[in-house]
Amino acid sequence: MSKQAISDFRGAVESSRELQNDVRAELAKGDGADFVALGRRHGFAFTTEEFNEAYAARRSEGELTPFEMEMISAGGNKKSH
Repeated sequence: MSKQAISDFRGAVESSRELQNDVRAELAKGDGADFVALGRRHGFAFTTEEFNEAYAARRSEGELTPFEMEMISAGGNKKSH
């Protein structure tokens, strides 16, 4: 179920300017970014480990969304803490 929650969260971020702004705010925190808490605030439940594993797998397979690619090119590293 958490893999589905991560997938659903990614889709929500991709389609919501509000969530994209929330992601940018988390990235601005640097190492203090917490995407698990951000997801939880928006109704998505997953652990830090699950988020990090899913993100690493997508990145290595080149399966990032356009917004995720934008965040990487802007210098963001979407690893949760």
